[in-house]
Amino acid sequence: MIGDLLVTYRAARLAGAWAGALAAIGLVLSANWVRELSHGYSEPFTIGLLLAAADAHLSGRRRTAIVLGGLVSLARPEALALVCLYGVVLWRRGGRALLLLRGTVTCVLALWLVPDWIGWATRSTRARSLGPSSPAGLPPICARSAAARRSSRCRCERSP
Repeated sequence: MIGDLLVTYRAARLAGAWAGALAAIGLVLSANWVRELSHGYSEPFTIGLLLAAADAHLSGRRRTAIVLGGLVSLARPEALALVCLYGVVLWRRGGRALLLLRGTVTCVLALWLVPDWIGWATRSTRARSLGPSSPAGLPPICARSAAARRSSRCRCERSP
């Protein structure tokens, strides 16, 4: 619903109250907007953050726009390239956004990569501790096929 409010506010500021109402109706009637919002998907919230970043830029709050763009990048990683480009453009125009840009990019990358590294280390440590014949750390299909091979060997050895 944040996105709906922001699109209404921005359209009303740019083109009047009728444009704001039309933008709100268009967003609500767009394909799957209400369903995705009710299911708890991240896209409506991401759209709201993106609209808030655009509003912050148009209001002259460039540093807030960088931070909001970083939050958008947590849901859509391809947005990080646009945040970097935006920060570099601001820096080239004489702004002091480089330090904030570095911090934002570092935080986004850390929040994307560190949990995966922790999970990977846990799987590889578990696989080493269980031994070379254990299927731990393998994808489920590989683990199932390894278990099936072991059970078929056992059946073959028992048959007369």
